[in-house]
Amino acid sequence: ECVSLLKQVRDRAGLSTAGNGWTKESFRTAILDERSWEFYGENMRRRDLIRHGLFISKAKERLGNFVDDHFLVFPIPQTEVNANALCGQNPGY
Repeated sequence: ECVSLLKQVRDRAGLSTAGNGWTKESFRTAILDERSWEFYGENMRRRDLIRHGLFISKAKERLGNFVDDHFLVFPIPQTEVNANALCGQNPGY
């Protein structure tokens, strides 16, 4: 069913559907690629990569070893840290 839904999306866009012999991992990669193209301007890529455990490795491919695990979360705004005595900053920021 998932393959037919992917084919439906690609047909709508006038694109060919690549391959039928997908493994579980290659199909997940194909779905992540489709989501990156389909939702390009909607800022969903980062969340998708974090959910699938690929954010750090993909970022290191682009940026080198500058990236580490603290980039999985955003910094808490300083105004919120100042306003709430129980609130601390996320590690690494």
